[in-house]
Amino acid sequence: MTDSLGGDLKQYIYETHANGPRRDSHWVMSLEWFNELRRMEDAAGVIWQPHQRNSAPELLLGIPIEIREDAGAPRLELDG
Repeated sequence: MTDSLGGDLKQYIYETHANGPRRDSHWVMSLEWFNELRRMEDAAGVIWQPHQRNSAPELLLGIPIEIREDAGAPRLELDG
């Protein structure tokens, strides 16, 4: 992954998703990175999914997203 918001972010997200845990995990990232992800698309369309109701989280590749001010680049964390 590059240090800037452009670069290879989409590739990094897919690689992290492929290599990381899916169950009992969530994405953590800063608002700046989240806004960049919202603009990304793949062949099937956008890779993130907005929440469908107020209590539901945003999703990235079907995994919930947690936005933290100091989180930085997207990464998977285990729940709990």
